[in-house]
Amino acid sequence: MNYQVIYDGNCNLCVTLVQLLETLDQGKNFEYISMQDLEQLKRFGITSDDCEMGMILIDKNNPEKRWQGSDAAEEIGRILPVGEVFVAAYRAMPGMKWMGDRVYEQVRDNRYTLFGKRSTTYKSVYAVGCRAIDNCDNQDLKSGSIVRTSVLSICGSIVRTSVLSICGSIVRTSVLSICGEFNSRRTKVRTIKPGINISH
Repeated sequence: MNYQVIYDGNCNLCVTLVQLLETLDQGKNFEYISMQDLEQLKRFGITSDDCEMGMILIDKNNPEKRWQGSDAAEEIGRILPVGEVFVAAYRAMPGMKWMGDRVYEQVRDNRYTLFGKRSTTYKSVYAVGCRAIDNCDNQDLKSGSIVRTSVLSICGSIVRTSVLSICGSIVRTSVLSICGEFNSRRTKVRTIKPGINISH
């Protein structure tokens, strides 16, 4: 585990995304701290107010290296398998980074209103200092770990398949569109009558 993710354990949307990340990563790169865990936050000199600006990603090998908000989300995506390609494409599209930042800010500031608030704080399967389920002090986590892992694994597989299918469809459509436009232009050039000056 090379990175630590600080998330809102009371936010329905945040918890859902953390659970998805747990499934995709399986504890290989990320471990998690809820912003409600004040003792853990103190280790990094972070307060709960700091967390209100968005999720935080910390490089475990270099704790001074941190990302927050949409930048943290992008970096997490980049670290995941094949994610770097999609993040690079997203950043390269004119205006997408600016739009993504604004959307993130709106969701962040209205997350409880839009998605609801949990009655209990979610503790991750891969919480900081909890490298194995048997070492956790969370009894609910132990009893539900097998069922949760199975369900998340199935959901993760469905999500990965759907994302790859959608991305593949977009790429194919884009390539065919570009090729069709190129062929159309080449055909037009061929049909120009000899002797006509087409220079500008």
